[in-house]
Amino acid sequence: EYDRVAGRTFGNDDFQDAIKRHVPRGHVFKGFPTCFSHLQPKRMLAALERGELSADVIDASGDHLRHAIRVRIFPYAEDVCACWVMIAVRLLNPNI
Repeated sequence: EYDRVAGRTFGNDDFQDAIKRHVPRGHVFKGFPTCFSHLQPKRMLAALERGELSADVIDASGDHLRHAIRVRIFPYAEDVCACWVMIAVRLLNPNI
């Protein structure tokens, strides 16, 4: 809702600064956030592998490659949850 009202993403500046601090010069960063309404890791991984953008992150190859994953679960009433998953990769820029 904040995005719609303010016209910008909440916390985006902090996120950009964090990425810049952790990605060395000459490297590239690719990330893919998504939200699931269940807590089944096998289903999540299958969905990520099927997606074109997420598969690009998972299947990345190159020099000095590092993958990362971050998961946050927000429980709600009546066994409802939002499970946010962010997958990312950092690697040496092949175009340099």
